[in-house]
Amino acid sequence: MLRIVFLQTAWIAVTQSAEYKPLQFLAFAFVYRLFEKLKSFESPKSSTINVSFILYDGLFNKIFEFSAF
Repeated sequence: MLRIVFLQTAWIAVTQSAEYKPLQFLAFAFVYRLFEKLKSFESPKSSTINVSFILYDGLFNKIFEFSAF
């Protein structure tokens, strides 16, 4: 994490502008690596929980869809 902050700071110092695209790429790379590390700690989920979550989520979507009228 410290390397990414250093690279962002160095980029701003060298170019003397905070151009959006290189900083956006560095931020995306940081977040991607963070999620990859978090994924390695995640326990495997059973398919029953996933199916019930989809049904539960679908039910709430329908409720909000009908309440919009």
